[in-house]
Amino acid sequence: TPFSPHPTFILAIGWDGGHSPSAVIGQNQLGQCQIYAGLNAMHVGVLELIEREVRPWLQTYAPWALTNFGAALVHIIDPNMATPGQATILETAEKMIRKELGGRVVRGAVRWPPRREAILKALRPGNVGGRVPLVIADVMETAQLLHAFDGRWYYPVNDLQVDRTGPEKPNSPWADLGDASAYLLDWLQGGDSMQAAP
Repeated sequence: TPFSPHPTFILAIGWDGGHSPSAVIGQNQLGQCQIYAGLNAMHVGVLELIEREVRPWLQTYAPWALTNFGAALVHIIDPNMATPGQATILETAEKMIRKELGGRVVRGAVRWPPRREAILKALRPGNVGGRVPLVIADVMETAQLLHAFDGRWYYPVNDLQVDRTGPEKPNSPWADLGDASAYLLDWLQGGDSMQAAP
């Protein structure tokens, strides 16, 4: 059955930066993690991804998330996105996200193990109130993310040994979407209240 973001719950966006930035959008609705979009743009910056993909998606599917300075919106970012850029030390991807979309910014885990555990926890067998723990919308905006989860985001093999210290890099856009989804799922399954402020 189709599902969509709901204004009762906080809308979260997991971000991975660099020159193949990704934004994976989802919510935790009553214990079930729902992913609605996995957006990526190659050879651009975070501002271009926001202007071309993220803001139009939000305006179409969750316009309420852009009201009240993004009160119902949280961004979970790759910690490197808080580092000043090469063009000017006054600008960071973190500040750009806050300026363009509003909302609260949370820095994701630096190390790989917590991100890996977030993915494994979401994919575990089981149910939450009779529902699977994770659902991903079967729409055009999640096609690349589904390909990443279906084998294009993987561990490298060195000397016939699988290296589990982190996913293969560079491997765009798959690794970028995978990392963004890991930041998102870690937050959705873990911390703060998922209910939006009234």
